[in-house]
Amino acid sequence: MSEINFRKNYTFINNTIFTDNDIPLPVNIDEEILYFTKNVTFYLQIGNGAPALTVRYSSYNGTVYITNYRVIYKPKISTKFFDSFFITFDRIISVDDNYSFDIAIEESYVGSVYIGFEESHKSVFYKVLKSMVNEFTTKEDTQDSEDTLPLYCEAIKK
Repeated sequence: MSEINFRKNYTFINNTIFTDNDIPLPVNIDEEILYFTKNVTFYLQIGNGAPALTVRYSSYNGTVYITNYRVIYKPKISTKFFDSFFITFDRIISVDDNYSFDIAIEESYVGSVYIGFEESHKSVFYKVLKSMVNEFTTKEDTQDSEDTLPLYCEAIKK
């Protein structure tokens, strides 16, 4: 059984570029910010919780954004170990109404993202997030159904 290297660099950590006003640069011309709020806490756990098999990233104050492609978090005070986080909707496995969502890391490994709000923004954030994940899943299912195999009767004729 191969073990995952939890200490490696992940593409979704410290790879978001921001303007001087802390606005994330879009990944393409169509990307739009749908929701954002400040004074948000962030916690990401990758692994099973055992100290040797777990990596954690956290910030006690920052800004979270939801665009039509991804979720982005920027800590108010950046460090050399944690400057930003983003995750695209295709990597979000499930969204829990109680502060968290799970993300696919690689192979069968999962990370948990916890976002806390000082004010009443929690319900709005998770409604928008669920809506965008569902919309992405629906688009993906529609594309898959258009690329279906030929019908049995069509295959027999050939």
